[in-house]
Amino acid sequence: MFGDSGGLSVVEVKSGNDYRRHPALDHAIEAHPDRFRRKIVLCKGNIEKGEDVTYLPLYMAMLL
Repeated sequence: MFGDSGGLSVVEVKSGNDYRRHPALDHAIEAHPDRFRRKIVLCKGNIEKGEDVTYLPLYMAMLL
């Protein structure tokens, strides 16, 4: 999952339960669609892979 290198990652940290809404991340992707390879949301939830966004628990931030 994180073994590939190259490219930039965009990360948004969410503290609430509505972590699937990420306007800042969406805006960054819209402004620079080819710049970011990984889109990550750190949240209170579990590990989850969305269509193009990976959701990770907050405690996994140290692994990025």
